[in-house]
Amino acid sequence: KFLVLFGIPEDSQEIFESKVMTAIKNTLTHEGRRNKKGKGGRKAQSDAHKFCRDQRKYSLSHGTNHYISRARDTLLSMDGGMDLLLSLVRFNPQERASALDVLNSPFMAPLREVDGCKYSEEDEVLSFTTFSTFNTTRRLLASSK
Repeated sequence: KFLVLFGIPEDSQEIFESKVMTAIKNTLTHEGRRNKKGKGGRKAQSDAHKFCRDQRKYSLSHGTNHYISRARDTLLSMDGGMDLLLSLVRFNPQERASALDVLNSPFMAPLREVDGCKYSEEDEVLSFTTFSTFNTTRRLLASSK
């Protein structure tokens, strides 16, 4: 399902040359289908045909399914939406977006505070770090009783 939705990754040479990716490429791509001969060839063609058919419908980049098309349009309409999603689902874990990358992405820009932002005295402003530290301390105190 991942490969149908996001495609076969070609952006990381060491991943693409791995045994798993070679098997995927040989089973699901047109090039792999042409090279398949002998035993199992028909099954590989069937898998590749189904993969291509499913990709035409459900690929995020070009799928024709109504829900996929609507999701694609929505992601493209949000500043950095598609880029953020694709960076989060990179096949190579070394290349995936980190939490800091997500926070600094254009998609999150509307959530950033503007310099010089003033709060009302009634506002209680807590950072995530404060919240997480408070909850951890509370749990530690509760478990020590």
